[in-house]
Amino acid sequence: MSADLRMNITVLKGGEEAVKAIVNKLIEIEGKEISEWGRDHMVRGTQIEATNMDFHNIWGDDFLAPDPKVYVELAKAFPSAQWVANSYREYEVDGSSATDQAAYDGKLLHFEVSPVYDEISFEGLCDYIASDCEPDELREPGKRFYIAGKLSFLDGLNDLMTDAVRYGEHHVVEDMPDVFEENLYVICDDRSHPDAVKAKSLKIPVISSADFVLLFYGAEEFEEVADEIGLEYSPDTFYDTEHMEYLTLDAVKLAYDVQDAVTEDCFEQLREEYMDAEFALIDGIVLTLVDSVENESQTIDISAF
Repeated sequence: MSADLRMNITVLKGGEEAVKAIVNKLIEIEGKEISEWGRDHMVRGTQIEATNMDFHNIWGDDFLAPDPKVYVELAKAFPSAQWVANSYREYEVDGSSATDQAAYDGKLLHFEVSPVYDEISFEGLCDYIASDCEPDELREPGKRFYIAGKLSFLDGLNDLMTDAVRYGEHHVVEDMPDVFEENLYVICDDRSHPDAVKAKSLKIPVISSADFVLLFYGAEEFEEVADEIGLEYSPDTFYDTEHMEYLTLDAVKLAYDVQDAVTEDCFEQLREEYMDAEFALIDGIVLTLVDSVENESQTIDISAF
């Protein structure tokens, strides 16, 4: 196991009996005997420490997704005790980590877990969308697109966009609607264009031509489309800084579950500060800001078990 796993428990009430009961329960959950030296090495007064040097099973099947099960068992082992605990889990291969905290007061177990997330910059977000985002539902045929203004991301795409749309068995809408319509997307590289402003007011997604390529085809997959419609194109186009000028928040919302903390103003500010890692991508699907990540908490009545 390429991981660094540590659990610390501080017994506040219950003394040696509580410490011994908790240690025994950890060993029972692990499912193997620990030597007397190993038991003694775990305990420093009222402090208990368990690491993956001796323990592997207590962390659960997915050690980066902490749950309160082990703490429930520790509370049941000595119900009148009081203690606080925390664990830190790191997958050393890619640096992914998770932490949790628990507190037991003799009846109620309070449990908090920090979501697993990657801190990424605006530039990093562009890289994610270019290389890792595959929204299959967007690549199914039958979408409708309204093309507004001059498209500037790829030379020649403006004249060939209708062909690019139709290659994917999608449809081009000739007139900008006056009301919101499902399954309709506006393609525009000028965020101040009147049709783009109108579409935003109607809650119709406004994406750039670069967004269209990535979300509805993929950087690599679009090469086949380009060849078919006679457009000069290389996937490398998406791996330089120019792509950052064209990524829209509406496109990000099509790719990820974007939380309210990421506003248009915030998005544009981070575009300017493109190397600062202020976005948090939780479990690879939820985008928010690092300072907006909230712990998930629950309280469990141990007397119910």
